[in-house]
Amino acid sequence: MNTTIARRLWPHLAAFGIMLLIAAIFYKPAVFDGKVLTQPDNVKAIGMATEIRKIEKETGKAPLWTNAQFSGMPSYQIHQTIEGNYLKPIFSLLFLWQGIRSYFAVTLLAMLSCYFLLLTLKIDWRLALFGAIAFGISTYQVDLMEAGHSTKLATLAILPAVFAAAVLTFRGKYLLGGGLFALFLGLDIYANHVQITFYGLLLLAIFGLIELVNALKTKNLAHFGQAAGILVFASLIAVLCNTSKLWPTYEYSTETIRGKSELKDKASLGGGLTKDYAFGWSYGIGETLTILIPQFMGGGAAQTFKGTDSYKRVFPLLENQLIKQGTPRADAKKSAERQLASMFYHGNQPFVGVAIYFGAIICFLFVLGAFLAKGDLKMWLLLGGLFAIMIAWGNNFFVNILLFDYFPMFNKFRAVSMALGIAQLAFIGLAFLGLQKMVDKTTPLAAKKKALYFSTGIVGGLCILALLGSSFMDFSGNNDSNFGPDLTALLKADRASILRKDALRSLLFILLAAGLLWTYLLGKIKALPTILAIGLFTILDIWLIDTRILYPEKYEEPSQVEASVQPLPADKKILEDKDPDFRVLDLARGNPFLNTATSYFHKSVGGYHAAKLMRYQDLIEHYLNTPTKYKNILGMLNTKYIIQGRGAVAKAIRNPSALGNAWFVKEYQIVADGDAEMDGLEKLEPGKEALIQQKFAAPLQGLTIIPDSNAYIRLTHYHPDTMRYEYEAATEQLAVFSEVYYPPEKGWSLYLDGKKTDPFFKADFLLRAARLPAGKHALEMRFEPRSFYLGEKISRAASGLTLLLFFGGLVFFFKNNTLPEAEQLDEVETPSKKLRRTKVKRTQAKVSSRRRRSKK
Repeated sequence: MNTTIARRLWPHLAAFGIMLLIAAIFYKPAVFDGKVLTQPDNVKAIGMATEIRKIEKETGKAPLWTNAQFSGMPSYQIHQTIEGNYLKPIFSLLFLWQGIRSYFAVTLLAMLSCYFLLLTLKIDWRLALFGAIAFGISTYQVDLMEAGHSTKLATLAILPAVFAAAVLTFRGKYLLGGGLFALFLGLDIYANHVQITFYGLLLLAIFGLIELVNALKTKNLAHFGQAAGILVFASLIAVLCNTSKLWPTYEYSTETIRGKSELKDKASLGGGLTKDYAFGWSYGIGETLTILIPQFMGGGAAQTFKGTDSYKRVFPLLENQLIKQGTPRADAKKSAERQLASMFYHGNQPFVGVAIYFGAIICFLFVLGAFLAKGDLKMWLLLGGLFAIMIAWGNNFFVNILLFDYFPMFNKFRAVSMALGIAQLAFIGLAFLGLQKMVDKTTPLAAKKKALYFSTGIVGGLCILALLGSSFMDFSGNNDSNFGPDLTALLKADRASILRKDALRSLLFILLAAGLLWTYLLGKIKALPTILAIGLFTILDIWLIDTRILYPEKYEEPSQVEASVQPLPADKKILEDKDPDFRVLDLARGNPFLNTATSYFHKSVGGYHAAKLMRYQDLIEHYLNTPTKYKNILGMLNTKYIIQGRGAVAKAIRNPSALGNAWFVKEYQIVADGDAEMDGLEKLEPGKEALIQQKFAAPLQGLTIIPDSNAYIRLTHYHPDTMRYEYEAATEQLAVFSEVYYPPEKGWSLYLDGKKTDPFFKADFLLRAARLPAGKHALEMRFEPRSFYLGEKISRAASGLTLLLFFGGLVFFFKNNTLPEAEQLDEVETPSKKLRRTKVKRTQAKVSSRRRRSKK
């Protein structure tokens, strides 16, 4: 290997080794002991995908529709079905072929991606290493990991590389930057958390605006136009790589709770979520201090509060109460700890898993960077970080209300507090840019001292204000009225105590970092020991807070997690029924519309998903929230069993109202609109009559039903994407199916005796119906969405072009450039600099020796 390349490459190899080691140690119980975290959201996700995975295992192909929950829905946002995207192997490689649920692989990728971004910002590799580790083990990442938000984690892990590619493009590396941008943005979209990608693109838009202003000032619009044009083109290619994911998802979104309802009382909402739902998790403006003082608002349900007075007095009572109710002791302990921990939070959100903490030293260095760093990158990281925090404030800040009402796509997302994950990335970038400027010779000493004074005063002053303010704060929580006066008083005292301890803790870390920098400015210590010490204390600060969330008891044997969802005796009884297709309403596991445990074993009336069909949500709100009252509606959904009771004593009750997979009605009634259709369901006898909305009634023109007592229709083959029926009738009939209506133009086709026929239409607000000719016929429903199958072809072409641009950019770059220097600090003595200086000294010594000999 060329010695220059080897010399420049070794620091990055060393950094990779360190990140590899840190990621492994951080998740030691998983990496070395084979243990796992429970990750409740992943447990839910597995339930959602049970039917899909089973069929994929049997046939080698995942279905695009599933009946596992909500009586049927597309599987686009439940399980990856993409085959046409050639970026898929690279995506697997990035996660070391372990998948996005691997704690180690996701954390390592987040570190590597952030390391790449910081190097692109021309930060020294050692500082970049510390910043990358801080990002990888941040409390936000750990909170997501503990909860099981895998797609969010994966998308966030790739995002720094997207930012890095954009920076390279605006630095004039057009082909390399454009190729990398197309690749990493394509991978980021493939990771399948559109909200994180959307927020990331908003930050890139800020970067673009700053570059535009700079181009106008310097009269260099040609460069801006070239760089911006390349990034727009690369963005388009990245989107097209994921056509078979995005197009069907967009189609689906208009039918979900993110779209429009047919009911008039929701018509005024237009498309998108309601403000209350979208801003349900809005970070309080004062609550933002948790990024500096971790338990400023009391912490969260995923933490542990052992040692507090509340824990000592309340935990045993909660644990014993759960044990008396029949909960196993181990489960009772975990549940009691979580219940107690949730009581400590006293912010405005419904609840939180953990207080999002960026790190006291990170916040201190961020402010330092705001004073010391110069140029476009400083403005982008500063404004971008603050803008992301502003988004997280949700309905607590008026600008977000305007964005919700007028900015495209903004009203499609909920839980805006997740923007903090991107804010921390900007904080880390500017923090280490600031630290680099602090030890660079090019920065005047007076500017360094001034920045140190101000940043220490501002950030340290906030900690002191929190300490002093703890004596006057109320510490009341929204749910305190549920706890009684004695427990509330105890909680308030503990909340005040942990705030004071954390405020003092953060102040000490800030003073420690500031003291090291002051000592450096006095010339007492060199630059390298200074940055190494600050970097290590930064990691220690965050790591110690992480242990409040990921403590040893959180890890379990895989068998324990697998056993967390076990069939009840009632489930086993239902599984004896060999009927290929019926549904179950499970009331034994709590709210059936907030869990997916039933879907592990049956096709469920309930389920859990952030984007369920709007029609189904409307039905839940009007009738299914009191399901046993409306047996007629359960019957038309072919709800054959209702599980009632709790735990082992729960019983599977046969529902005599279940109508089967399809039936012929004796009459139909055309109603004006969705409201009339919904109201009519209350007393409808769905086996005899069908309700058809006026706008769907065209296929019924001229139909007069002549009942045939001998007519029948039955399901002969079940597959979520392909359902076959046979029927016989002496006269023309109107058939209603117990399948959820999804517009035929979005995928569902109807075939009569193998030939495509008129599509079905909507009946009874939620179901499919079809007008069928007399005689004996074979009928088939196929889910064949054009958006997916044509999207696969587009994805193949676009992803092939992306790979061509990526590899072409790499070849062109290394053909015309060498690997950049890893060391970027003026005052740090590096091995390469030492070697060069030694060679110079030796040469000078030889010259001097020759001169002395010649004089003699």
